[in-house]
Parts: sequence; structure tokens; C-alpha cells
Amino acid sequence: RDFVPFAYKKVVAWAGSQLDRVAEPILAVLSDEAAGDGRAAPNSEEQDDLVFREVARHYGAWRQLKSFACAALNYVDTQMARKSASRSISEVFFVQFHERVYARLREPLLRSVLRKVDDIRHGVASDIPALQAAASVFVDVATSVEIDDAGKQRRYDADFAAAYLDAAQRYYDGAARAQLAADGGHFSFLPWADDRLALEARLQALVARRTAPS
Repeated sequence: RDFVPFAYKKVVAWAGSQLDRVAEPILAVLSDEAAGDGRAAPNSEEQDDLVFREVARHYGAWRQLKSFACAALNYVDTQMARKSASRSISEVFFVQFHERVYARLREPLLRSVLRKVDDIRHGVASDIPALQAAASVFVDVATSVEIDDAGKQRRYDADFAAAYLDAAQRYYDGAARAQLAADGGHFSFLPWADDRLALEARLQALVARRTAPS
């Protein structure tokens, strides 16, 4: 009779112990002591990219571990949902990552993700799986502390979408003017705009919150 809550507590504790292995390399990059010992200075573009790399690598593994736990412990998850207001196992994983790591990595990760999206707009090749993994932090973790979908959307907008749209606007303000100023730009502008719209749709599919209203 008491097995389900006992097992649930064990899962929560186990997830916390596994998070230590995931969080350590990310937090090491974010350490204020990184400057002066040959590593990237805090708040530098180099450090932002190190954060991006570590998050893409280790958060992807964290999501895989979460998926395994949810599948292996589906019975415990279902019974706890029926008997109490406890978080699902999936939510436990995301909330623990939020509480342990998210507040410190949000700004450098956001800056790096936006730069890499901008690189794609400029035709620079990017590691797409890494970009998806890093951007998914804003979809999964940032919104995990909210209860309903409206709250999750507000949090996602505040933590990622607003900055993403601002960056896109800055890019297209300059790119559109440059296109119109080029030789024959007025004649080629509409095909260029169609191509850019298609690119933005692909980018949105890569980094956007899937449940966000269109």
C-alpha cells in the first residue's frame, strides 16, 4: 500500500543525485573564478558559447534519463497522479534542473542561442542538434515551475520569445534595407522576402515552444 509514495520519493532523490553529474560541468563554466586561469572570462562571448556547448551536451543526456525514468516507472507516476497533487516524474526532472542550474545559465545561454540563430540567418553553418537541445531548456525547464499552459506561455515569452523576436527584428531592419539598397533590390525584394519567411519558419520549428499559439 505504501510502495508507491516510497518509490516516488526514491525517484526524486535519485534524480537529484543524477543531476549533480549533469550540473557540475555547466556550473563549472559559469564559475566567477573562471577568469584568470586560462579559461573564458565571465559574461564573455566565449563563456556564453562554452555554456551553450555544455548545456547541449549534458541537458540532452538529462532529457534521455528523464525519458527512461518515465517509461520505467510509469506505474508509480500514474498512481501518484491519481492519489495526490505530486508532480509527475517528468516535471520533477525539469523542476530540479530549474532550481539547481537554470537561474545561472539563462542569460549566457540565451545570448549564445540568439547568436547562433543569427548566424544561420547570415548563412553560417550551425550544429542544429546542439541548437535544438540548448533551446529546449527554455521550452522545458523555464516553464516547468508554472502550472497551467497560460502561465507556461507567459514564462516562455518572458524568458525567450521576447528576446528572440527583438533579435529577429534587429536583423531584418538592417537586412531589408540592405536588400532594397542593392542593385536591382526593388525587383528581387519579394523573392528575397519569401525566402526569408521560409527560413524563419524553419528556425521557429527548431527553437520555438511547440504549444505556443500561432
